[in-house]
Order: sequence, then C-alpha cells, then structure tokens
Amino acid sequence: MYRAAELAHMILQEDKGISLDLAKIRYKLQQLNRGRPVESEFAALALWSTHCQYIHKLDRDTLPKGCPYEIPDFLCFLDVNGRTIPVLIEVKASKNQVLKFSKKYYSALRDFADELRLPILIAFKFTGFGRPLWALFELQKMATPRGTGKANILEIMRHDLFGTLLGNFHFQIRKGATIAIKISKKEVKKDNSGSIVSIVGKIEDVYWETPEGKRVEWVSLLDMLFMLTEDAVALEEYPDHVIQKFYKVHDDATISYWALPLAVSPRTYLEGDTIPWDKVIRDGGLSFSLTDVEHAVERAQDYGLAGPMIYTQPKDMPKFLETT
Repeated sequence: MYRAAELAHMILQEDKGISLDLAKIRYKLQQLNRGRPVESEFAALALWSTHCQYIHKLDRDTLPKGCPYEIPDFLCFLDVNGRTIPVLIEVKASKNQVLKFSKKYYSALRDFADELRLPILIAFKFTGFGRPLWALFELQKMATPRGTGKANILEIMRHDLFGTLLGNFHFQIRKGATIAIKISKKEVKKDNSGSIVSIVGKIEDVYWETPEGKRVEWVSLLDMLFMLTEDAVALEEYPDHVIQKFYKVHDDATISYWALPLAVSPRTYLEGDTIPWDKVIRDGGLSFSLTDVEHAVERAQDYGLAGPMIYTQPKDMPKFLETT
C-alpha cells in the first residue's frame, strides 16, 4: 500500500492540475479495477464463443480535441465459415427496451466506420426482463428518417447476428429430465406424520433419467445447464436407501449465452455476485466454451434429455457477409 501511495504522490507532484479529492480518486480507482463491465462482458462473450479470433479495445483518447468521429468500443476479427471478417462493435446496455442515439452520435459512429470501410455493429444488452437479452445488429438498422438511431430490442431481433457471427443458439432441457442421486440410509429421522425430516447417509450413485424414467449415461456439463431453468425436487424412499430427484417442470427455452457466467463460477452465478470480467479475460478464467455447451446439448438430445437447438439468422443477410 505504501508503494501505491508513493506512486500516486509522484503523479500529483508532476501534474498540479489533478484534484486531491481522495474520495473521488478512490471511486475512480474502483471503476478502473472493475473495468467497464458491459464492454468487458461482451469481450468475454465473444472470446467464449470461439468465433472471435482477436478483439481489440480501441483507445478512448482521441486527438485533437473536436474530432468529428465517435470511436466504437472494439475492433473484432471474426471467423465466419472459414473467412476472417473484421468488424467494429459499439456495446450498449439498458433496462429500457428501446435504445436511442442522437443524430450527432449516430452519424459520428457511421462516419468513422465509413472512413475505415468496415461494417459497424451494435451489441445491445437488454436487462429489463431479469435474464439478459443480447442483440447484435448493423448500426444502419437503427436509422430513422430524422437521422437519429432507434432500436426496440424485440423488433431488432429479426436482424440479430449473434447466431451467425458468434454461434449463439436456443435450446431446451425437456420437461421431466431428471438428475437422480442415490443415498444409502444410515440414520433417518421422521416426524409424527411419517415424513422424513433428515437423513444421514452416503451418496452411492448420481445419474440422469429421461422424462420417461429411463436411466441413461451421465452427460458432462448438462448438470450446469440444468441450473439455467426452473426445477423441482422429489424424494423416493426404499428399505436401505433414498433417491433424491431434481427434475424439470417445464420445457423452458434457454439461450446459450446465459451459460457464460457458469463458465466463470457456478457459485458466483447462484449467489448473484458481480463478475470481474476484465480479470476473467486477462486470466483466461472460463472453464468451458460455447462449443462445449453445444456438444453437451447434442449428447443430451441423443438420450432424449434435450429438445432441438435453434440457430437464428437475420431476416436479411448483411452485405459484408455475402460471399462472392
């Protein structure tokens, strides 16, 4: 801590214009330590998809002052069907269903991309539904007759490129799919009505059951994906053991990128803690990739535990993705 304070003092001595407001300095340091969460989360999501070859955070310091351009957040090199495609990406997040850009902001982003002759995309994270919804779309899809930008998350989904560019897909774990845990009975306590209050025993077996009650092989990673939708629990008692069952109560739809926080830490996901995305990116702290999710769902389909996977494409394929 002394060395950190010494360095801060040296900076203050060099630049007399810096305000010595320790509370504000501490707040700014905390901001830097956290990074820009939404931008960093998108970077983690792009790398997790395995479709992003490189992602570069563009410099915020634009000189000289009064630059007519708005510099987007990222330059990405994406692998799309064996082709390397560079794109610019501006990341936004909102609890509001509608994302709006002023005329000046919209044109400044567009003009920068035009000068570089690169496509520019908007990555919009909508957080108003509880679970996040991401949409990745061309900036021009936001254009209004007045020259401003406007995008409703539900309407813009028809132009979403998350599946095409980053491999995102929708899937479901079937209603009735079950994780079964066999526990030997060493000590059982029951109340006056005969209901089990507590059990002491050893876990002897853990396995999957299909909605039809058939035991099938264990599917790695599917147990984590199981956490993404609602389940219920039941207890079956036998003379020398009990079987605790966690089973799906609905055919709930799931979006593959919802699994990203689980790749960081299941505990962090369950406790709702803030994820330090910058640190995750630096340390490579992801335990599985989107490809691993895809393979797990495919195996689950083989055993009747999962429904179809849906890969969405935009209503109109962007020109920069057209092959010649």
